[in-house]
Amino acid sequence: MESLNKHCETPFVAKDKSKWYIQFWYKDSFGARKPYKKAYDLNKADYLKKVGNNLVEINKTERKSHAQNLVNSLKNSLLKQYFNPNTRLFESLDKADLPFIGYLKDFVNYNPRKKRSDNTKELYKSYNRVIEEFLTKRNLSAIALNKVTKELVSEFLLKVEDNGKTGHRDNYLRYLKGCFKYCVDYLEVLPKNPLQILNTINNQDSETNKAYPSELLELVLAESKKLDYHFYLLLRLIYYTLRRPSELLALQYKNFDFDKGTISFHSSIIKTNRTLSTRLPKHLLEELKNNIPRGVKRDDYFFGNVGRAGKKNEYIKSLFASCKTPFVHFQDKFKTIQKRLNLEKGYTLYSFKHSGIVYAIEEMQWSDYDIISYTGHTDTAILGRYSRDAKRPVKEHTGTI
Repeated sequence: MESLNKHCETPFVAKDKSKWYIQFWYKDSFGARKPYKKAYDLNKADYLKKVGNNLVEINKTERKSHAQNLVNSLKNSLLKQYFNPNTRLFESLDKADLPFIGYLKDFVNYNPRKKRSDNTKELYKSYNRVIEEFLTKRNLSAIALNKVTKELVSEFLLKVEDNGKTGHRDNYLRYLKGCFKYCVDYLEVLPKNPLQILNTINNQDSETNKAYPSELLELVLAESKKLDYHFYLLLRLIYYTLRRPSELLALQYKNFDFDKGTISFHSSIIKTNRTLSTRLPKHLLEELKNNIPRGVKRDDYFFGNVGRAGKKNEYIKSLFASCKTPFVHFQDKFKTIQKRLNLEKGYTLYSFKHSGIVYAIEEMQWSDYDIISYTGHTDTAILGRYSRDAKRPVKEHTGTI
């Protein structure tokens, strides 16, 4: 079975007296073995006839052949699609197969730090129109994101220069690099930026989101604890859950099961569009439980706030509160840490996720499949960005870091 579905066993025809089903066994997020069973049309009038109080099988040869075709179809689905044990649905393996133009349009509304101005959006839309026109003339209007190469982009940039817009070439290159960076670092649907070696003035892109060495990691955590306890908690949760900051900040109290020690991330929260459950390590679970405010409500936001106060107009935060605290607030906290510790370029908030994956590989001995199951990544190539700093042993799937 394909590596993404190691949690699934081989499909087969299951029989319950005269009734037939197509079935396979799978393990859920916590290792429990469960059945996936579906009758399709195997028990309809074409194959079963009611005689008195009994069901009698008819057209047995045709039914057997049809059942085998259904088994083969299900096997094929398990080879080409990911079976999500949380939703019991089959999902596309690679979002990078979606049209590139769609990602360009989405990038216009992406707000990395602050809301894009209307003027900036209009400028980006004008870039998209020119790019789309170029692709359409080459019958590439439906080209997939992962099929766009640096050679194709170089051809486009050359066309911009040939039209007497030499000064615009670098603007388009920066825009396209930004879009691919969005796909790599934020959406995580591509393993690397295909435009990384295309330069404006012979500048090489610096490595981003690189893993912290253990000593530096401890130093950053210690400094963050002094600065803001909730920020310190957020950094540790990124590290232990391997989730993005924005995903953690979208959580509400109702997503937590403190008795089981789990967090449910709905597909609307997770950037890989996959519903997942995450088990918290015991020490972090107890720390969170001890900080739950009295009178907490189901819809209260994780690291939420109840307003601003003080000379610096700071958010009054709580582990759970009615108002969602914006991500930029925590980005500003990290900027303060960067200045205090003089962190070199490349160490970011997202580096805590990278560092957590390195820890899972080296100390917990997780495989690529374990990381995929835990994070919801759709492609092992994506993990190459995160595991490049780790020395990998091999161990069975665990369940929590």
